[in-house]
Amino acid sequence: MPLPGVFLFFVFLKIMLQLLTDHMFRIQYFFLSFASQLFHMPNTAGFLRRLAGFRLVLLALVIFLVLNGALFALLSLYPPLLEWLWLSADRPWGILTSAFSHVDPEHILSNVEGFLLAAAFFILINVNNPPRVKRRLSRKFFLLSFLAGIGANLLEYPFALANPEISSFGASGIVYGALGIVFANALQQLPVHLRVIRKWFGTKKGGISRLNKWLREVFPSLLAFSYALSILLMVFFDISGFLNVAPEVDIFAHGVGFLIGFLGFTVWQLLEGEPGKRQRRRLRRGS
Repeated sequence: MPLPGVFLFFVFLKIMLQLLTDHMFRIQYFFLSFASQLFHMPNTAGFLRRLAGFRLVLLALVIFLVLNGALFALLSLYPPLLEWLWLSADRPWGILTSAFSHVDPEHILSNVEGFLLAAAFFILINVNNPPRVKRRLSRKFFLLSFLAGIGANLLEYPFALANPEISSFGASGIVYGALGIVFANALQQLPVHLRVIRKWFGTKKGGISRLNKWLREVFPSLLAFSYALSILLMVFFDISGFLNVAPEVDIFAHGVGFLIGFLGFTVWQLLEGEPGKRQRRRLRRGS
């Protein structure tokens, strides 16, 4: 790998690490990532065709925004309603309703941002997959994201029964579940992505065609690699930061939501067996 390539690669990794900790940069990067994929397309119709396989991801995003937005508006008008929606020993229905309840604008904005980021990463990492693979992976993202949040609340409910003073609410379990899904997805395809990166850095051709190839093929691979590396570094070296450990923060929902998303996606892929192998072969041929 040429020395300038090594330098640029690690600059990219530094940017991705900063992405997970810098609030404003994450928002900018979200739009820049999609813009980079949009503007290299010959037309908008071609870009929309590439998104067609991700309809369930977009549907998950719409459901997440509508439910959280509607309940936030309702709770803003009548805050005492929160006590009937949160998860507590005498509110078992909170296993479902608490996953979409917020009263603090900063709380709901951070969760919306996190889910947007996870959905964007999932789409960009899988953008070069065949349409059928995109649809299959999107179905897993759609189901497992919400299952992670509700499942984390279900597992937390016995602790609420043991300690009636415990109550929790917020969509963080869903958000961390989505992040776990993207992590599992990036790890599963990591060998293929590493080959794409190595092949690109070994190519000596330059010019516009090289830039277009970077945007179309190498950027998703770099994103998958840097995302997986970032999560691993945070889990092993800054677990409190990763789980957002702070007073009155439900880190149980964060950690369990992430594990349900990660393990659920991994097991589902393993159970598919041969389809997963075909997916890797197709992605390899397209690189």
